[in-house]
Amino acid sequence: MDLGRWRERMTISHHITSKKLLPKWVQAMGRAAKVALAGPFSKKGRLEIAALADYLGYNPDRPRPWLPQAEPSEICDAESEVSILKAVGDDTNVTARELAILCLVVRQIRPRRIFEFGTYDGRTTLNLAHHAPPDARIVTLDCSLDTHVGRCFRGHPYTARIEQRIGDSMAFEAGADAASIDFVFIDANHMAPYVRRDTESALALLRREGGTIVWHDYAEWPGVTSVVDAYAQREPRLRNTVWVSGTHLAVCRVAAA
Repeated sequence: MDLGRWRERMTISHHITSKKLLPKWVQAMGRAAKVALAGPFSKKGRLEIAALADYLGYNPDRPRPWLPQAEPSEICDAESEVSILKAVGDDTNVTARELAILCLVVRQIRPRRIFEFGTYDGRTTLNLAHHAPPDARIVTLDCSLDTHVGRCFRGHPYTARIEQRIGDSMAFEAGADAASIDFVFIDANHMAPYVRRDTESALALLRREGGTIVWHDYAEWPGVTSVVDAYAQREPRLRNTVWVSGTHLAVCRVAAA
């Protein structure tokens, strides 16, 4: 298995359902044992060890966050109350604090159209719909066909306002959605090439008069951190990007094109 295929499988592993887990666990343990014992003695094995270590978070060269920090009160009305649907998420969801901030931002800016990269179980999608204006439309994109994707909003009345799309965000083209989106949330593949592509797509999607982009897992995943920092330093429209204190959210109120 080459490095790219290993990483691809690792990054979509969170879509595996419990029914499929046991055989995959057995296969993974066998593969891990082989890599651990024989990996150091071949170039292919060393690449697989490096990929696995990177996925698990070991990176001595992990970039230090560059963005200035901002208190939630600087980007939204932090004293307001929000009503969170599906309040208890799992470890891969945004935290309760992060979800509350996302909802407060959406309620404050009142976006007519929202685009989300990375649906996962749809918990964030559902809450964005809950706090957006009644006529708002949400498009959410995910690479997986697993039944877990979007389960939190499936069958909910808000489903009528949510459009689920399936596809690889690396191949995404704005098309008819270009210059029509008010709020973009990026929480899909966390590898740098994908974050870079999703950021470029977000800029193409936003209305010419500007809008808001939020990235999740900033200062947590190296790919997200390095890409967001680089764009904040070199892309004029993203120079006011901030890291929200106490979260892994990076937020930018994007200026008009």
